[in-house]
Amino acid sequence: MCLEELEEVIIEYGELSRGLLFRPEYIAFSRMRKRARAYPPLSYSYLKLLSSRRRDENLRALMEGYVEALNTLEREQVVRNIDGFYEIRDHFIDRVLKKKYLRRIINILEFSRRAIKSYLAQGRAGRVSLDLIAKELTTKLIRGLATPIWGGSFDPKNYLYLKAGEGVVSLRDEASIIDLIRRLRPDGEVKVKRLGGAINEVFLGEADGERFVIKKFSDWFIFKWFTLNIVAFGSKTFSVSGRERLFNEYGVTNLLEEEGLPVPRIIHVSLPKRMLVKEFIQGRTYLNIVKQYINLNLEVDSEAGTSPFHALGETTARVHNIGVALGDTKPENFIYSREKEAYILDLEQAKRGEDLAWDIAEFLYYSGHYGLTLNEGIKSIAEEFIEGYINGGGARSTLRRASSLPYLKVFSFWTPLPILVYLSNRLKRV
Repeated sequence: MCLEELEEVIIEYGELSRGLLFRPEYIAFSRMRKRARAYPPLSYSYLKLLSSRRRDENLRALMEGYVEALNTLEREQVVRNIDGFYEIRDHFIDRVLKKKYLRRIINILEFSRRAIKSYLAQGRAGRVSLDLIAKELTTKLIRGLATPIWGGSFDPKNYLYLKAGEGVVSLRDEASIIDLIRRLRPDGEVKVKRLGGAINEVFLGEADGERFVIKKFSDWFIFKWFTLNIVAFGSKTFSVSGRERLFNEYGVTNLLEEEGLPVPRIIHVSLPKRMLVKEFIQGRTYLNIVKQYINLNLEVDSEAGTSPFHALGETTARVHNIGVALGDTKPENFIYSREKEAYILDLEQAKRGEDLAWDIAEFLYYSGHYGLTLNEGIKSIAEEFIEGYINGGGARSTLRRASSLPYLKVFSFWTPLPILVYLSNRLKRV
């Protein structure tokens, strides 16, 4: 039963599951809610069980079996106990996400079968007539439907939490941007300003001399991704909803951080407000560096392994080596830090098991659109990135796949044809 609940959590929250923590009570209340929804008379019985003077005693007795089951799953490397919280391990999350939609259908069918069985058991088990059973069930059904106990303290989601740099955050945290910063740095004056253009959902917060990046994931912003899905049809599918983009950003950031990859640390998260607070990274954006290379017609750095694009190629390869595709690799989504590391700023489209070649194609072909004609700057970007990718352990076959026609078609809307042809041919020769 615990295993089924974990699968349901992963199916519901997707990549967000990688930073999700839960108390054993979550499993218990979630099971009870499902049973009560399938067989409403149980709601009244559960209310009596958990609202009596012996609530704590009843709950402890109820929890024993679930805790024992979770301990078994911990021994089987499915979950990990962290100071009373349980965390689902990445390999189990990967396994479930690969079969996400099939599992959802199977789980619904299985639970429906059990619900029908519960009703039939009532009729078979008693020694009284079916009419009397029907009347009793009707009474319990009315009581159950009139007993909305699955909110408040009985809501299973009260026992779900998210990992964040400042500690554990309730899944239900509804703080505003200002409230979040004040909570993090209560003694400083709070300032918030928008980063980027008017349609951007990224803000810079400042308090007590420290800066934070706040990202909002609203559904009104989906027009951008809807349009890109049309343009990239057949080559790439983008996550559209704000909820899914937040899940991707949060979950993959946690995964990459655990692998030691350069990503801004998550400081706080609010799922109801669809906001993520991350550390601010000092450095130069790759958008500015791309423009500098192209406009100044810069050639390859003479000192091997020191260029920003070599660093970015190496970081991209390291991400790909753990099976993660970044999904949106435009230059503005990376920053070259003062420590000469390529930090990944945007993971809204990142997932495991997606097309790795897209990341290479998007970065090189989209960077090329900042040039009007092919020059040494564009060639240098390609050379340094490819060298860094290979040095980072990236597969040459992935580089070659990025040269294929479907990707060229997508970026022909933006990038001059001579530049596209040069970049494609260069990738073919690796």
